[in-house]
Amino acid sequence: MPKQLNIIERATLARRLEVNKRRLDQLESLLSGIPLRTVKFADLAVTIAKITGLSADKITTGTLSVGEQILINDGTDDRILITRDDIRISKEGIDVTKTITETNKKDFILLSLTELHKLRYAGFVTSGSYTHGLGKVPIFFNWRVDSATSPTTYTANKDARASNTAITNLVNPSYIIIFNEGANP
Repeated sequence: MPKQLNIIERATLARRLEVNKRRLDQLESLLSGIPLRTVKFADLAVTIAKITGLSADKITTGTLSVGEQILINDGTDDRILITRDDIRISKEGIDVTKTITETNKKDFILLSLTELHKLRYAGFVTSGSYTHGLGKVPIFFNWRVDSATSPTTYTANKDARASNTAITNLVNPSYIIIFNEGANP
């Protein structure tokens, strides 16, 4: 300890050093896989760590990187699931980890990078029709464009018609968005 500190300043510094040593010991045992009691940090920075489970009332962060997933519970059910590729949100009372099926898909909001579950096709068409092969009449939107490579205007095409297999009466060129949703007439 520095000699120019008085006895009170030395005692205060010694207490702070001891508290910090205990915190570092707890952090070290956390990172080495030894279970801990509840640990509270007012301000903590961890560069690389393998944390298998974390529970918190509030986490404030600039950047949070997660290996597999984040599961957020509303106190009753797991309601939000965030993975590397998807964000899934469930209705109140519905467990977000449940498998999504045709009958319960209305209970979820799904934002996905890997599987665009709702989107069948989006792109430019330079012929009068597009074969979608969906097996049902899809929900779709079609716009007349002034160019198939770098359009500057989009005008809705109200003449396009859909069947179980194709969309016809498309203007040339046009931009079309087709969803996996639809109906069998």
